[in-house]
Amino acid sequence: MFQAPLSYYSHPERWEFSPGYNADDIGFTRSIGTGCLLCRNGQPEPEPKHDGKYKEPPFRFGELAISCETCHGRGELHVREMQTKNDRQLVPQEVDSSIVNPAKLSPRLADDLCRDCHQSGDAVVLLPGKGYLDFRPGVPLSQTWAFLKRPLKEEQRAEANRLETGARQSGNSALAEELVTGAEQVLPGEPRPPDLYQLPLRSPCSQTGG
Repeated sequence: MFQAPLSYYSHPERWEFSPGYNADDIGFTRSIGTGCLLCRNGQPEPEPKHDGKYKEPPFRFGELAISCETCHGRGELHVREMQTKNDRQLVPQEVDSSIVNPAKLSPRLADDLCRDCHQSGDAVVLLPGKGYLDFRPGVPLSQTWAFLKRPLKEEQRAEANRLETGARQSGNSALAEELVTGAEQVLPGEPRPPDLYQLPLRSPCSQTGG
């Protein structure tokens, strides 16, 4: 599967360069990897060991848009329970264990749902034996990805302080913890300063034009 140089953007309702093409003209030669499709379309069905090549149809259930399962996890168990127990009603405070409800997750696990696509480091590396489709909602993202962040430069620290303060004032303690000292990992060869911040960062696809 290859990306076209132009994409239609629904919000402004116009055609513009596809991500990455404003910096480089590579025509129709750019293959679309599983990691990029996963965050922009439905559940892709890649051919094993052939990133950029997909089964026919390329998306589960023929879903072209981002699917419910992206945030709620696989739905087979939930559908089966609803079919066999169609009169079931949850009581107040009861959690339906057959499907992931992001509102019932801990702040850290709920943030991981968004962070899978929207926040990363200067580099994102799959853990040994893991693939792009291995992350499951409700499971720590750190079991699938390693987020690598270079130490901040002095001029970046004021912005880091501002973001941390804003997160704490908004009551988002989990995000604040992501912003303060103790980033998960540092790129090899970089010294670890005593007060290293972790910032919300751009998608890895945007760095490679994805």
